[in-house]
Amino acid sequence: MTKVFLFVIFLFILNPAFAYGLDFEWKNSQTASYDISVDNEDWYTIRLWPEAHYYLPAFNKELKLCPFIETRYHFHSHKLCRSEFGFEAGTDLFKWLYWAESLQYAILHPGRDTIELESILRFHHPFWIKDKKIEAYIFNEHTFAFVIGEGKRNEIGLGINWLAEDDIELLLGWRHIDRIHNYDSDQIEASLFFSF
Repeated sequence: MTKVFLFVIFLFILNPAFAYGLDFEWKNSQTASYDISVDNEDWYTIRLWPEAHYYLPAFNKELKLCPFIETRYHFHSHKLCRSEFGFEAGTDLFKWLYWAESLQYAILHPGRDTIELESILRFHHPFWIKDKKIEAYIFNEHTFAFVIGEGKRNEIGLGINWLAEDDIELLLGWRHIDRIHNYDSDQIEASLFFSF
């Protein structure tokens, strides 16, 4: 099953950038998450992805295509606690609402793995301060785990995103993680986004 999934992801990665000849831009995010409710849930996450855009004339929408790899470092154990790669496709349903679906293969260290589908809804609204764009956002992310056949996590949050330069963004936010059959936690997170 895992090999089949890896092969499908490989085809997805090839299609946006090569099969359709789409232009893409490399992006990288660095996120530090500090848990304010549980003592040992602080981590550092790195994600890398090429972002391509494909216009759908039938819907008059632009589809964002993002194959990605991500790894998470656990501060308290000083070890990697999760690595994943997958493919996200999303679009702005309205100028203030982004919807995406992300299919991902995750390795939960040590040695466990899972396949997940993450559904993302993100409400956002821009405003400007001295010609600098700042975006306020609210989001919901629901993760379905195929291994157990049901929802595994539901995350909600809010924050602000500041476009510091054309290729650098800063994010500061709060996230509530509902591990549906386990404990909840709240995190403050700060992120840097780079485009190159």
